[in-house]
Amino acid sequence: MGKTILKRAALLSAGVLCTMTSLAQSVVQGTVKDKSGEPLIGATIQVKGQQGGTVTDLGGDWKLSNAKPGQVLVISYVGYANKEITLGAQKSLNIILEPDKLDLDEVVVVGYAIGSKRTVSGAVERVGRKDMNKGVVTSAADALKGKVSGVIISQSGGDPMGTTNIRMMTVDGTQRNCWETVKYCVDKIQAAGYSLTANYADNFVKSNESSTENIFVRPNDDKTYKITDYNLMRSLHYNHASAIGYSGWNGACATVRAMQVMGYGTASEDLRLRLNYWCDQDFEKEQKTGSLSDGATSKPLEYEPLKAVINFSNDADPHDVKCAGARFKKYEYDGTASSQGQNNNDLVIWRYGDALLLKAEAEYRLGDKAGALSLVNEIRTRAKATPRTSLTLNDILDERMIELAWEGTRRQDQIRFCTFTEPTVDRYPGVPHSSLAGDYNDDKTGYTVVYPIPYSVLNLNKNLKQNPGYKK
Repeated sequence: MGKTILKRAALLSAGVLCTMTSLAQSVVQGTVKDKSGEPLIGATIQVKGQQGGTVTDLGGDWKLSNAKPGQVLVISYVGYANKEITLGAQKSLNIILEPDKLDLDEVVVVGYAIGSKRTVSGAVERVGRKDMNKGVVTSAADALKGKVSGVIISQSGGDPMGTTNIRMMTVDGTQRNCWETVKYCVDKIQAAGYSLTANYADNFVKSNESSTENIFVRPNDDKTYKITDYNLMRSLHYNHASAIGYSGWNGACATVRAMQVMGYGTASEDLRLRLNYWCDQDFEKEQKTGSLSDGATSKPLEYEPLKAVINFSNDADPHDVKCAGARFKKYEYDGTASSQGQNNNDLVIWRYGDALLLKAEAEYRLGDKAGALSLVNEIRTRAKATPRTSLTLNDILDERMIELAWEGTRRQDQIRFCTFTEPTVDRYPGVPHSSLAGDYNDDKTGYTVVYPIPYSVLNLNKNLKQNPGYKK
């Protein structure tokens, strides 16, 4: 079983630290909507000249404590013009915001990365062409200074990825940009007692509830928390799974790109590769299965990590069809479980190793490349991997792929690093595929970083429109 819910709640508070004003007798509340009457979720309400404030909930409702007559409320929402209201004796305010008139050829500023317009997603502030052309401008950061409400920009060097300081939020009474906030929160998490376990694999064993590294987990217990999860065995070839008492699907496998990054078959193969994936015939020795049939030919079963493809042709080698791709291994198999899929390994949602790599990324983006390298090598040393002697942002992205394999971070990592829409050795224009899959989507605008709305949901509400870029 996992740690207590109380402990997770306490950690969550440390992870999303925010400044809150103390309660007072004067409370103002209300709603924020657009001119059509739709609630604006996440609109900010703040006393002008003061830190803190509040945001609207899912219904557009808000409540602000310690507000006094004569103070000015500033209401803001991305894409809408700010509105200022001087408080009187009223206790309830129903606010309507008007769309902002934006110029064309806008610069998009994001707090987590720098990338092309096709890869940027999320909430943005926009500065138009006319704003950019005012005054003496020596860099993009100079051009943005003083033009985005609530953002303080300073430049201490020439590296746009490392030395531009963009302050965007107040945390524990101190203004910090998003990457400073990451560092601050990771330090808080460490102070709460979390650390890297001495053995990487111990985070995923049957009794991993004692891990000092796992921060958030989904508790699994075949008696108390009977959650059926087939992900631990669905990837396995059915003959492999059957040999250890499971039912496999011969399902998902690792990409060739992942195997290349981990150095499969080379002298520099990362030791975490075979902790996270079944390769070759490793199962014969580790699980004492003996030689197994591939289910299609006279050849024995062997996983082939570099032969995974999107779709096999009709004349492909049947052995490759059955064996292509490294398979999921990360969690210790639980032969004591009372039912298949109801295992005793707690499912790791977020752990300190992930947090430490986020801090390394923050250090790098803030200009401290030596500090980032030290943190990455702390992760690598624990895994008995060769320390890096230099570091780039792409190296950090690759390190996250290795360390966090099968932990559900890859999509958001690629979006943040602006690589999500780029072709790879596995997926590219013209890649062979089945007729049911459709052509490779060469996304040049970045719309695929947002999921489409399912047809079943669109059919329930005719007022909904499909997200941009997708065909209904």
